Parts: sequence; C-alpha cells; structure tokens
Amino acid sequence: MIRTLVHRGLAGLLLLSLLVSPQSAEAAGIPAARRLPPEVVVYLTAPDVADFKKRFGQSSFGRMIKDPALADFVGDVKKGLTAISTNFQATAGISMDQFLAIPGGEVSLALFVGATRAPGWVVLLDFGKNRATVETLLTKFSDGLTQNGAKKTQVESAGVSISNFDLPKPPAGDPDVGAGPSVPTSLTRIGWFTKDTTLVLGNGTQTLRTILARWDGKHTSTFASNPVYRYIAKNGSGDGAKPVMEWYFNPIGAVQGLMNAVDPNNFQAQLALGFLPTLGLDKIKAIGGTMNIMTPKFEQISRTMVYVEAPRDGALDLLKFPAIAQSPPKWVPANTVSYNSMNWDLKAAWRGVSKLVDSFNPQGPGTFDRLVDDLAQQPGGPMIHPKKDLFDHLSGRIQVVSGEGKATAGGALSTQFLLALGVKNTDGLKATLNKLINTPGSPVETRQFRGETIYEIPFPAALSTTTGLTSLGLSITQGNLMIASPATMIEQTIRADNDPLSASSDYKRLASAFPAKASMISYAKQSSQLKTVYDLLRSGSFPPAAPGAGFPGADANPVPIDFTKLPPFEVIEKYLRPSGGYVVPDENGAVMVGFSLRDKTP
Repeated sequence: MIRTLVHRGLAGLLLLSLLVSPQSAEAAGIPAARRLPPEVVVYLTAPDVADFKKRFGQSSFGRMIKDPALADFVGDVKKGLTAISTNFQATAGISMDQFLAIPGGEVSLALFVGATRAPGWVVLLDFGKNRATVETLLTKFSDGLTQNGAKKTQVESAGVSISNFDLPKPPAGDPDVGAGPSVPTSLTRIGWFTKDTTLVLGNGTQTLRTILARWDGKHTSTFASNPVYRYIAKNGSGDGAKPVMEWYFNPIGAVQGLMNAVDPNNFQAQLALGFLPTLGLDKIKAIGGTMNIMTPKFEQISRTMVYVEAPRDGALDLLKFPAIAQSPPKWVPANTVSYNSMNWDLKAAWRGVSKLVDSFNPQGPGTFDRLVDDLAQQPGGPMIHPKKDLFDHLSGRIQVVSGEGKATAGGALSTQFLLALGVKNTDGLKATLNKLINTPGSPVETRQFRGETIYEIPFPAALSTTTGLTSLGLSITQGNLMIASPATMIEQTIRADNDPLSASSDYKRLASAFPAKASMISYAKQSSQLKTVYDLLRSGSFPPAAPGAGFPGADANPVPIDFTKLPPFEVIEKYLRPSGGYVVPDENGAVMVGFSLRDKTP
C-alpha cells in the first residue's frame, strides 16, 4: 500500500510541504492553525512561500549558488536532474518546474490524535493561480489510486466536493509494511478537496470535514487556541520579519495517542505510559519553534522552545542548567573552529539519578546511595567514591573546544577536541586522578609541561590509523580538568600565548547578540568547519566514487555529481558566516537560539 502511494504521487505532495516548510498568508488571511482541530501533536508550516523564495535569494547561500565560479558545477547538477524531471512528468502529468511552482501562499502539514479522535493527518497548500496544474496532478493521482485497488467515493460537505479513497489493506505479515491489523482504520483512507485557492489533502472524509468545519477561522476549538502552541509561537517571533518556518511537536501526546489508536489494550504499552509521571516526563508538553532568514539583523535565526510544566523533577533534574555570565576564557585561542560552554547543576543531576534509581528499586529510597557506597569499596578497585571523590569536586561549568579537522591517510576525518570540566577543589580532584592513574595495570603515561602534569592514554594502533589521533591527554590546569585529543591541545591551554577567541572580531560581533546570562553559549566558524570536507570532495577522492557516478546512497535515478568541478574553497568562503547560539531558562521551560548575523554593509 505505501509503495503504491509513493509511486502514484503522495510522497511528492508531502515532500512539497516539507520543502517549502512553515508559514503563509492564505487567500482569506486565515492561517492553517485556525483551521486545525485542537488535538494537533505535529505541526509544520511555511506561511508565505513567495516571501521565503525572495528572502532565500537574498541570503548568502542564495547568492553563492548564483556565483559564476559555480556555474559549471551547478550546470552539471541541473543536467542530472533532467532525467528525474522527465520520469516525474511521465508519472505526475506535470513537469517538475510546474510542480515546484504550485505553492502560492501557505503550506502546512499536521498530525492530530486524541483520546476520542482517530489519528489524522492533513496537508493544506495554497496554490494561488495554479489551479489547472493542481487539477492535472489530482487527476493523475486519482487514476493511480483506483488502478491499484482503492475504492473511490465522492462526498458533498458544506458545499464542497470531497474525493475519498478507501485503500486496499496490506495482507497480514507483509514484510514491507507490517501486519495489516495493526494499522488504524483511519490511516487506510486518503482524500482531498479544493476550496478558494487551497488544496487540502488528508486521511479521509472525517478528517477533511474537521477542516471544513473550521474554514472561516471562527471556530471556538482550534489548534490556534492551544495555550502551549501560542506561547511557543510568541517566543519564536520578534525579529522584525515573519518567520519562514514554524513547527510544533507534542512528543508525549503523539506517543500516547498512537499507542491508544493501535492497541488500547496493550498491557506493555500502557505500563510504559504509566511510568511517565514517575520519570517526570509527563511535564514535557511540547517542543517547537521558528526559523527565519534575512531579518533586519540576522542572516538566519532559529528559536526553539521546550515547554515544561512545573514542578520539574525526576529525569528532568538531569536537565537543569542555571543561567550565568559566560565568555571564552583567555586560553581559548582565536583560531578555534567551535566553542561551547554550559553551566550544569550537578547537584540536581545527582539528585535526579538517585530518585530515578530508587523509584525503580523495590528497596525504595536510599538504594542508589548504598550502591554507590558499595562501588567505592570494591576490593581491587581504585577505591574512589563517584560523588565524594569526583562530582563534588566539579563546579558544573563544561566547555568544549574543537580545532580544525584534518584528513587521515585512510580517507577519514580526524577532529581535534578539548573538553574542560570546571573544578572547584583542585587538590581533591588531583588526588582522585592520581588514584586512577596508579591503579595496577594502568596504561597511562605521565610527563611535565611548564610545571603542569599531563597524563596520556595511548590509543590502540587500529584506532590511531583510522582517526589519525595517537592518544588522549588529561591534566588539571587553568581551573579545569582538561581532556583532549591530541594532548598538544592541553599544552596550548597551558601556554595561553595565542590571541584569545574572546577578543576576535567575529566572536565579539556574535556575542553582542548574547544575553547577559545564559545556560549555554556556542560559537562556530563555518568556513573552518567545512574547508577540510570541501577540499576532500573537490579532490575527487571523497566520497569514494568515480566523478559523475552520483552521490552514495542514490541507488535509483542518481544525480551525477562531479565534485572536481567545484571552484577553490576561497570562492565560497566569503559566503559562510560565523554562527552563534545560546540557551536561556524560561518560566515555562527553556529557549534555544541559533543565529548568524548579516553583513555589516548591504
């Protein structure tokens, strides 16, 4: 059944909704959220496709693919797509260009489930002036469904004609689609209607009537009135331009709804759902956000919110990151490829683990503490108490620094990284580290560098050949437990004689958009991140395929790609912007922001 739908065009329609993504102004000015029922658990919308295309063309990436130096490479890709377009036209009855030109406004996709509602999915597509193209596509799609055994009915509702198809059920045990009886009946139907300048595609008449009942946007029970969705959407706005994409996901609601729809009497499933309150995971109401491009200040910016109700305990104790003032210390060099810093509440994390272990153990409270105490007294072990000798010595500040990747002899990429764990009791942690190092059979080698001790753990030969890295280094220096590969990165932090990242112009510009206090901050220099991979692609030796053979994994109608026709990296480097990000707590959870800034001059 699924293969038939894909071959006959359903996948194409769904792909279109994903390609153009969130946000749009419909002909009547009514957003899709006001036409959807309140039980939506997945929502993706692109409010204004025309505006998205316009702004994309103004973006760095849009300008990059128009660069004359890329014309030869882009031309070859377009030629390769011609065969795909020809096959598409033979199947769909319209050309690929006509298909991609269909969206004229908002394009949205939604999945909804509920205790009393069967699972439903719907795609709303504003086709603007392309009605004839849509009708041709629907005719082809309808013919394909009936030819493959679907039963068609035509239903009138609210003055609109709905085309409905009951799909043939797959035989039980079909290895490609699974057992037929496990598929909810509501998902064995598909239908559509057009009204005004909008095509609505969904799983049958019941779903489509739900949309028609809310068509004028005045219904009192809609997804748009969901307070969690409204709060997330509000947090995703405010950058001076409408987002080009908006999304929403209710993970717990989706799992509960789908489990109940498939088999409400499944004991194991209901037992698993019953543990959610114990774990505290029932407090996660939704995750959602927006993506925007070419706003007055930002080249691109995404805002994601995790909406969590209070009180937040259980497993959520593991995810507490208090906001503090953060900036790269002087030992982080300006040539850093990426930098991440977070402030983790280790006491809450330990408490969360303890509660979780105790809640699943019949011996009840105190079980986890006893297990840890017993572990610290294991005969023949290092006699280290995980909490007293390790966790209690750490501050919770975690920093990750990465250097430029390098190609290995085996064709893989090696990554230089350094993990710095903030230390609040240096002497105590040094004593713990010495216990570990002096454990009988330890392969650790010790050396001195400028008065500091560096411990090195050699990698196995096979791993060294693959990664290009020979050892893992450890040291307690600069107020941190440093863990790095190669160990020379620790030497660099001890010297701290390079220009610091915090003083670089790129970082300072990005940091100007950071809040005064944050749970996490990040910085990435995209040009450095991509250069090694780009040069490998351009060399023709990576991925391991002959020029023009197509990208690996493209087993059907591959697009021939000759990466040797790419221009020197300097051509695209000017289009790559450094990016930054941060996470801040919110009264209803946390907000994550990632962005890159626009050029200083137009």
